[in-house]
Amino acid sequence: MKTARLYRVVLLVLLTMPLLTHAQQVQTATDSLSLRAYLLSRGDTLTLGYDSAYLLNKRIFKLYADNYQKVLKGNLASQRIIEAYDSLVVLQDSMLKRKDFYYTQLKGSFDGLQGATDVFIKRTDANLVGLNQSLAAANTHLQNVQTSLDASLEKLKTQNKQKVKLAIGGFAIGIALTSLIFLVAN
Repeated sequence: MKTARLYRVVLLVLLTMPLLTHAQQVQTATDSLSLRAYLLSRGDTLTLGYDSAYLLNKRIFKLYADNYQKVLKGNLASQRIIEAYDSLVVLQDSMLKRKDFYYTQLKGSFDGLQGATDVFIKRTDANLVGLNQSLAAANTHLQNVQTSLDASLEKLKTQNKQKVKLAIGGFAIGIALTSLIFLVAN
């Protein structure tokens, strides 16, 4: 008896509510975890602060309400459907949690790999800079050695020319002295 009276009061409020409010209403729904019914009339706006919501017209709402009453009254077939649905929801939630766990692990591994790669790249870059500096220093030393070798070769050539000149001069002086001694001796 109380339930029927409650339904009449709710129905009366639902029917008179659009008459009481003439202006367009803007309502915001931000709680996606609880069940809540919003009374909306033509021209009203509902802003959803989450990703999804169910909109039911009067006929579908009545269908759900009737089935809910059957479950409350102990209709076994409806209870089994609700239990099967609940088990599916639990299974889906566990699958989502498992996938979220795998995603978190994979993301952690990827972040670790990215960090290790960044460290490797920085270390390799530093090594390449050091190697480049070493090669530049070695190139400078090789150029200095080449310059020293060229200077030494020029010096050796000059010394060899002087030695040849001295040898030829000494030979010429030796012949001249020998000729002079033969001339004096004769």
